[in-house]
Amino acid sequence: AVSVAALAQGGPRPLRVGIIGTGAMGKEHIRNIALLGEHVAVVFAIADSEENARAEALADMAPDRMQHCLVFEQYTDMLASDEVDAIVVCTPNYQHIEVLREAIPTGKHILCEKPLCS
Repeated sequence: AVSVAALAQGGPRPLRVGIIGTGAMGKEHIRNIALLGEHVAVVFAIADSEENARAEALADMAPDRMQHCLVFEQYTDMLASDEVDAIVVCTPNYQHIEVLREAIPTGKHILCEKPLCS
C-alpha cells in the first residue's frame, strides 16, 4: 500500500477521489474505494452541505485517511480544487444534473449515481 508519506516523497500517486454527497450512498462509495487499496485510489475529499453527514462520513474512514481528507461544505469548492482527480456524485437524484453541469467542464473523471437527471 502507498502511504501518505510516500505520496509526499513523490512516489506513485493513486487516483484522488472526491465524494459529493455523504449520505448512505456516499458512505458506501467511501467504503468501496477503500477496498481498492491506497495504491489504486483514495478518498481525498468529501463535500456535503450537512455538517452531520460530513462528520459521519469522516467517522467511517480509517484514522490516517480521515486526517488527510479535505472537507468541503460546498461541492463547487471541491470541484475547483486541483487536489481532486475524480468525483463520485452521490447527492439526491434531483441534484445530479446540477452537480454534473458544474463538474463536466472541470475535466475531472466523474462517476454519477443513477439517474443522471430526473
